[in-house]
Amino acid sequence: MTEDLKINEGDSQRQEPKVEDKDYKFNDFKDKLSYFFDQHQNDMESAIKDLISRVEIFIDSDFLKSKMIKESLQECSTIKDKDDFINKVSSAMKPYFDFQRDSPKDFDLIARKHSHEKAARGESSHKYINEVLSYEVKENTIAIHLAEARDLGIIEVKRLVLSGLKDLAQIIENREDKEKINEIEAESWIVGKNPGLAEKFGFTLGEIVSETSRMPNVPVRRAYISTEEFLKRYLK
Repeated sequence: MTEDLKINEGDSQRQEPKVEDKDYKFNDFKDKLSYFFDQHQNDMESAIKDLISRVEIFIDSDFLKSKMIKESLQECSTIKDKDDFINKVSSAMKPYFDFQRDSPKDFDLIARKHSHEKAARGESSHKYINEVLSYEVKENTIAIHLAEARDLGIIEVKRLVLSGLKDLAQIIENREDKEKINEIEAESWIVGKNPGLAEKFGFTLGEIVSETSRMPNVPVRRAYISTEEFLKRYLK
């Protein structure tokens, strides 16, 4: 998925927003900053560095003044008052969330490129398949990941997913330990929002992993298919 900023929820009691809450991601982030402060106040410098790492990929883009965000966040690492910390960090990060909200296609393109570059450098457990699809091996399961690609359009995304699943089938077939791979799975809000699409590609809908996700009113759901059925369907 794209570089969507996350911090642990802790005891956050924020109610699930209405679909029309366009600032959902920013408001959710701001609500969790109290817990973030409590968890990291003894090592705030490291925690702020982690936040900065999430926006640095945009520094070379023409869309976001990431250097200003970085400088503002660095100043927050020495703040001792919680309310002051929440106000200044949320203010520093607001342009990031505004960009994500107002220019989703540009945001996805930059984040997806960064994800691919990390995989190419061996800095990620994800293995690149194509523009929208990657995978990782988890013991006896292969987990597939679909990147958000609003810049490509739904028709092109579907084409790339189909092509990528065929490529993955060949990758599995060529593995020396392919007999150990029992299942292919996808676990995402994308499955929660588009269950019919997962079924169209041959996956069985599984349990809802979480009632909340980074998308308002959309659960995280699991979908799966046996390796035998997957290869039968996609290995040509």
